[in-house]
Amino acid sequence: MTAARARLVALAAVVGATAAMGIAGASPASARTVPLTYDLGVVLPGQTRSIERTIDIPRDATVVAAQFADSAGGTGWDAQLCLDDDCSAVNDLTDAALAAGKYRLVVTLAMPADATGVLRTSAAGSLTLVDAGVDANAILPATGGTIPLAAGLVGGALAAGGMLLLLAGGRRRRRPASAEARS
Repeated sequence: MTAARARLVALAAVVGATAAMGIAGASPASARTVPLTYDLGVVLPGQTRSIERTIDIPRDATVVAAQFADSAGGTGWDAQLCLDDDCSAVNDLTDAALAAGKYRLVVTLAMPADATGVLRTSAAGSLTLVDAGVDANAILPATGGTIPLAAGLVGGALAAGGMLLLLAGGRRRRRPASAEARS
């Protein structure tokens, strides 16, 4: 193996090992946003409609932002986050601590009986959570790939390239120098 190939293989091994340690040691703590978008269809005066969904919170978390509203600013909407029988209004959850578990999000729209026309029947919001004990100002919301993952991919590509060079170099040495060597 030539010195250049040896250096390439060594570099690939160091980068790959560093990336592997970064991936293994990466903290699972991150900010995550739970979208709350609902459309309840047509709701006539005097009707009440609700929808319930399950939200899984895998680790204890703190709510750093909470909002829920109908996009036209109408009334009659209510959004409650419930764990067992303990419910809280979504808009009141900022700075609340949430234990890990499966929560029920109950969204209700009550159309007033004296309303004329149809009340807007879609609303949206979100909950932004950070892992408990993590300073919300110290991290950014997860938006895609992370540096350790990218470094792992680059290290893997370098290691694979180094192995291909080693294999190609070994084959060249095994070839006979001339036709006389074959007999």
